[in-house]
Amino acid sequence: MSTDDAGTVGHLHYQIEGWREAANNQHSTTLAPAVGLGDFEIGLEFSKTRAPEGLLMRDHALALKWAPASLSLGPVRFAAKAWHARSRESFEGEHASNQENGAIAVATWTLAETISAHLNLGLARNREALRNERVANLALSWAAHPRATLFAEVLHQQYAPSTQATGLRFWAVPDQFALDLTASREAGVKGSRSIGLGFGWYGDF
Repeated sequence: MSTDDAGTVGHLHYQIEGWREAANNQHSTTLAPAVGLGDFEIGLEFSKTRAPEGLLMRDHALALKWAPASLSLGPVRFAAKAWHARSRESFEGEHASNQENGAIAVATWTLAETISAHLNLGLARNREALRNERVANLALSWAAHPRATLFAEVLHQQYAPSTQATGLRFWAVPDQFALDLTASREAGVKGSRSIGLGFGWYGDF
């Protein structure tokens, strides 16, 4: 699930998540480690995408999330996240790059013991296009079984097609090692359906 929830990995705990996506002869691989320090979570993300005709894209990002347990109202918890991201494209010896800064407010509403809704709202600054872009993500997750969680989400950033995704997380080792299967598509874009396989490893120091 790409939508953020209003929590962190936990103080002096860490996580390493990774996934591979394939769509229309395009393949991307991502690795995203994170560590919790007090009420904060510091995360990194590295990804590489190979597209048809030799286009290569590399992206990396640094993010900071703040999610104090006291920042709640009844069944709703709140958090905030900021990030800096850089991307670089290479094609036939030509190179292009872009940078983005962004921040979102995060809310997680526990609807029932096994069902939660997650909302992200914020802005991203596209430094190449010199414009601000609205960010809005919405997800619903359901822990249908102690070892299995289902989710559906919509991801939107202004000036780009919205992404619609559904997925399944299976806890091979409860609360420690999980496997993910996702299916997604870009709204209104032909041939944009993709399948993703991922993992998550969670531990402490």
